Amino acid sequence: MFKKLFAGIMAFAMVIGGTASFGTELFESGESISVIVNAETMGDYTYKVLDDGTVSITKYTGTDETVEIPSVIDGKSVSCLGPFSFKSCKSIKNITIPDSVNFIDYFAFEQCTGLTEIVIPDSVTKMSDNVFNRCTSLETVTLSKNLTYIKDQTFQFCKNLKNVVIHENIDTICYGAFQNCSGLTEVTIPDNVTKIERVAFQNCTNLTSVTIPASVTDIGKNAFNRCSNLTVRCYEGSAAEQYAKDNNINYEIIKDSQLEGKVYYQKKLDNSAVRFIAEISIDDIQYADSVNIMIVANTEKFNLNVKNAYHSIVANGKTVKAQDGKCFILTPAIEINDIGDVISAEFSVNNLDGYISREITI
Repeated sequence: MFKKLFAGIMAFAMVIGGTASFGTELFESGESISVIVNAETMGDYTYKVLDDGTVSITKYTGTDETVEIPSVIDGKSVSCLGPFSFKSCKSIKNITIPDSVNFIDYFAFEQCTGLTEIVIPDSVTKMSDNVFNRCTSLETVTLSKNLTYIKDQTFQFCKNLKNVVIHENIDTICYGAFQNCSGLTEVTIPDNVTKIERVAFQNCTNLTSVTIPASVTDIGKNAFNRCSNLTVRCYEGSAAEQYAKDNNINYEIIKDSQLEGKVYYQKKLDNSAVRFIAEISIDDIQYADSVNIMIVANTEKFNLNVKNAYHSIVANGKTVKAQDGKCFILTPAIEINDIGDVISAEFSVNNLDGYISREITI
C-alpha cells in the first residue's frame, strides 16, 4: 500500500515538475502577458471591438516619435485607449489623441519617458488611474474640460511636469495625483474643486505657491507633505487656511474684493499735457505688486508699484489730501497732440477684480 501511495505522489510530482519546466522555457523572460480576447490588428495597432460597435486600442507596437492615433479603425470609431495600450513606448515624443476618444483606461501611457506634451481632447469624459505615471519628460498637460476629477496617481513621478491646465469642471484631485512632481512650481486650483485627497502633491519639492479656493472643503492627510518651500494662498476662514495652520505651512490670505474708486485728471495750463489721478482704498493696494495703468491715446501702459501711492498731492498750487483710508495713484504726464483728442485712463490693481477708468476730451 505504501509503495503504491509513494508511486502516486512521485507521478504527481513529475507532472507538476514537467509543467513548471515547460513554463520556464516558454516564459523565460519572466514578463507577464495579457490575453486579449478576439484581438485584431491594423498596422501598429492591436484592437478589439466593444459591445457598442466602437473600437478600443489594446496595444501600440510602433516606434515612431510622432504618433497620431487614428479616429477610425476598420470603419469603426476609436472610443477607448485600453489598459497599458501605450505603456513603455519610450520612442514617442509627441502624440495626438483624436476627438473620437471618450475614455482613457489605467496605465495607458505609463513610462512613456520620451513624451513631452499632451493635450487631452474635450471628448474625453473619463480617465482611470496612473494614466501618465512615470512619464519623466512630460512638461505640459492640457486636461479635457469635461473631466470631473484627476484620478489616483495620474501624474505620479512626472518629475519634469511644469504646467498643468486644470479646467473648472474638475471636482476632485485624487490620491497621489501629482505625487513626486518635483518640477511643479506654481499651481492654481480652480473654483469648482471641493476635495484634494491624501498625498495629492506630496514631495513636490519645488512647489512654492498653491492657490486654493474656498470651494475646497476637504484636504487629505499629507496632501502637501514635503513641500518645504510652499506658501498656500487661501481665503480667510477656509479649509485651506486651517490646513496650513495645522501643518505649519506658510500661508497668505487672498483679498477678495472689487476695485472701487474715482479717477480725476489735471491739465497743464497750456494744454500741452494731462495726468490722471485715481483715488482708491489703501487696503486695495497694500498687498499689490503693481498697479497697471493703460492710457488710450498713444496706447501707453504703465506699471506703478505701491511706492507711487500718495496721501496728498499738489494740484493747481494747492495741497489736496486723500479721504481717510484712501490714497492717490498718479500717472506720468501724457502729452497732448491736438485739441479735441479723446484720452482715457484705465486703472487696475494686481490681484483685484475690476478696474476704474476716466475718459476726457481735450
